[in-house]
Amino acid sequence: MKLTYLPIDKLFVDKTNMRYGQKPDVSDILPTVRKRGVMQTLLVKPANDDGMFGIVAGSRRFRASSLVA
Repeated sequence: MKLTYLPIDKLFVDKTNMRYGQKPDVSDILPTVRKRGVMQTLLVKPANDDGMFGIVAGSRRFRASSLVA
């Protein structure tokens, strides 16, 4: 396993994510993400050779951070 910081525009919700195709409610975590940022890492996997990464776990954190950004 490797910890890497990725730009938000290189991420997307992967089909293997349990919330794929949904727009999850992030109202409960949005104030915390605004105040402190995302504290728990996202689990991603490389999509192709195009530099994109699919989010396997953490789609709610991703959506909340996209709203804040």
